[in-house]
Amino acid sequence: MNLTTYSPVHNLSRVFDSLMDYARNEQTQNHAQSPKSYLVEDKGIYTLEIDIPGVRKEETKVNVEGSLLKVSAMRKRGEDEIHYEREFHLSEEVDTSNIQASSENGVLTLTLQRKPEAASKQIAVM
Repeated sequence: MNLTTYSPVHNLSRVFDSLMDYARNEQTQNHAQSPKSYLVEDKGIYTLEIDIPGVRKEETKVNVEGSLLKVSAMRKRGEDEIHYEREFHLSEEVDTSNIQASSENGVLTLTLQRKPEAASKQIAVM
């Protein structure tokens, strides 16, 4: 009977190698990534910033279907493609007919406004 000593480093190395293989397979299968986003509201105007580094304006799509805002983008370098996808459920207060989009330095900026009837107003007390 042969005894072998337990080596946590060896086991950790195997786990790390299997994780790297998994990551390589995920990248080659072109699965969509969910980019980071930031939302700020100021006086009825929502500013949504989405990080999509290396993506040109022409490779970015923004669609609204009902109350669902869908953003998709693709970055292609050589044979590698990275797909970005993100969906946001919009409140009924958002004016979906007046959404503005701009892209600069890898950040997609969407400006959404509240519907006029959804804006807050002060009521005089008599």
